[in-house]
Amino acid sequence: MAPLRVILHPLLLTLILSTPILALRSPATPWTAGDLAKSPNCHLPQFTCAQYGMCNVQSECKCPAGWGGVDCLIPQCDSLADGPNRQLRENGTSCECKDGWGGINCNVCKTDAACAGFRIPLPGDEKVHPDPEGMTCYKGGDAVFSTHQICNVTNRLILQEAEGQPVQATFSCDARSETCAFQLWIAEVESFYCALEECVAKTASTSEGFVKSTTYACEQMKCSCVPGRIICGKEGSVDITEFLHEEIKGPASFTCSRSSSDLNSAAKCTFVEPAADELMRDLFGDAHITMGCEAGECIKYSQIPGYKQQQRASEDYNKQKALAPAWRI
Repeated sequence: MAPLRVILHPLLLTLILSTPILALRSPATPWTAGDLAKSPNCHLPQFTCAQYGMCNVQSECKCPAGWGGVDCLIPQCDSLADGPNRQLRENGTSCECKDGWGGINCNVCKTDAACAGFRIPLPGDEKVHPDPEGMTCYKGGDAVFSTHQICNVTNRLILQEAEGQPVQATFSCDARSETCAFQLWIAEVESFYCALEECVAKTASTSEGFVKSTTYACEQMKCSCVPGRIICGKEGSVDITEFLHEEIKGPASFTCSRSSSDLNSAAKCTFVEPAADELMRDLFGDAHITMGCEAGECIKYSQIPGYKQQQRASEDYNKQKALAPAWRI
């Protein structure tokens, strides 16, 4: 059998000429809230915890924040602040996020008020502790602990092929584990997801402390399709399942920049990975995936990068500050 890279381009070209890449609208049917009682065994080889979720000793998927269901394929709604007590999105609908929260799965804070009482982890403690005062929604995008972003893809030909359907991405990074995650959505239905490891955050700031740009550079990357979704096996659509599995390896980078200090405006972001870039050039004539992104992370004011502490830090502040690793260079 010829290598994937050899056969990929003629195959994609044939599909492009015969059918719209993103035209079909109805998603594959994932596990629903009613399927929870069935609880498939995630240790079985035919079962997968999506989003690279962990399979626990009870043979159940442990999903990352924002996803639920037996296979981690159903978006959670409400807000990130609700922790494990979040409602699952009903199939075919959009989430109604709580006040001050946004994004497809309500992981992105929008206002300081949304962060009041947000639970902050303390070092060496698996529990989390609410702090009702001094909280802010930091929108700089460089993770202090764990940041989430919602992005609108801006590549012209991708949007043209989508025929009016929104093409979006969600991106998150965790400073403690030095990992990031990326998901692509079409009409708020997830097509594929990626995990990035060995990540380092690089920031460029002004003398006043304004972060002009943030880059997450990650050495390793892996991606998986959601079977039966658009561009991942849905009838009449290009299927990049094998390409994602065989070709996307990293290194990869996610860079966002702003021309002003207004953190309420979307940052201009670019996702770069060698094989993904080649696919973008072949399909759409663009060098990279480009996006407009909004970030949000609930932290204390005193934890904002570049914040100059005016008074002696409290013991509680020192404990929380110790959690933020030196992964910025």
